[in-house]
Amino acid sequence: EWFAAVRTAYRALRAECSVCGVVGLSLGAVLARLLFDEALAPDALVLLAMPWRIDDPLGRALLPRLRGTSVARRWIRIKDGGPDISDPEARARSVSYAWTSLYAVAEVDAALRAQRRTARPLGAPVLMLHGAHDHVAALAGAREAARRFGGDAQLEVMPRSWHVLTQDVEAERVAQRVAAFLDQVLGSASC
Repeated sequence: EWFAAVRTAYRALRAECSVCGVVGLSLGAVLARLLFDEALAPDALVLLAMPWRIDDPLGRALLPRLRGTSVARRWIRIKDGGPDISDPEARARSVSYAWTSLYAVAEVDAALRAQRRTARPLGAPVLMLHGAHDHVAALAGAREAARRFGGDAQLEVMPRSWHVLTQDVEAERVAQRVAAFLDQVLGSASC
């Protein structure tokens, strides 16, 4: 369902625009990357805090088996202490959830598996920004993804940030870097 919404929105955007860049954060980054698997390649791609795999080995083993079962309707606590933001004031202002369904986690895992299975050089400029202290999406996964995406992928690590780069201590730097990248790659092209 998530990817179907991304696909539909991207096709509508592409119908209006000759040049398109796509920016995604976390699962949004995974879904943006998956556009390349359907020959819907954006002209530029920005992947912020993109997860590569669920790092818990037990979760990795069990999640594929839970999809479609009644167990998947159960809710699990995914974190304490609010969103993964190092700045305490920004964390207090941010809205997030501490609970999610196993079904949603299994769907995220399926998207991550699809991404890893089809990872290859993308043939478009890719900027990847990742927090050095991300507790949701391991930095090692971002490094592996950048390697698999090939020479067009640039990985930059935000040394003081956690997962939610757009709200953390380096949010302004992240915004400036994304804008500069898109300006460099797409130029003054617009819809």
